[in-house]
Amino acid sequence: MPRTAPPHELISGHDPGRSLDLLLVNAPLRDYAKRPRVNDFTLPVLGMGYIATYAAQRGGFNVGVLDAEALGLPVADVVRVVNEATPRWVGMNLLAPTYEVSAAITADLAPDIKVMLGGHQAKAMPTEILADPRMARCEALVIGEGETRTVELLKDHRNRGDLPGVMWTDPLLKAPVAGGRPGQGHHLSPDINGL
Repeated sequence: MPRTAPPHELISGHDPGRSLDLLLVNAPLRDYAKRPRVNDFTLPVLGMGYIATYAAQRGGFNVGVLDAEALGLPVADVVRVVNEATPRWVGMNLLAPTYEVSAAITADLAPDIKVMLGGHQAKAMPTEILADPRMARCEALVIGEGETRTVELLKDHRNRGDLPGVMWTDPLLKAPVAGGRPGQGHHLSPDINGL
């Protein structure tokens, strides 16, 4: 599919007739404008698929997945597609090999799009990620399984204060803070059969 295709043709799993609540982006491994892809070997984005399906079925949210790696999209095209799709939230899975590209994408998103981050890097380096100026707009850094907490965040981003394993930068203190209150531990180890 050409890179100039309309966003709805590059995004999977959503209803193009409704506004997007969440666009999950699988960042490319590198900026393909600088060095094009030479093969079609990619891994499916199962975790994002699980989160998208759970949010659609349990919350009624319109969620799509942009697999920029599988499409071989350059960073500028990923930013264009996300900004043209105008989701309320964008979510990215931070991995060591894609962190720099993810940070570059996040830094160029439209200011009215909320940013949700997760993945292995989020668990390994949460305070470093929140201190990264390119990630300054992160409203929720989700550590661990994201399905149930994503639904709560899509309902209202202020729910992050109740959710264990969710961090963000306090706008007044300019320091990382974590959510969580008693009785919310089920978000950390949700019932696998329920997912």
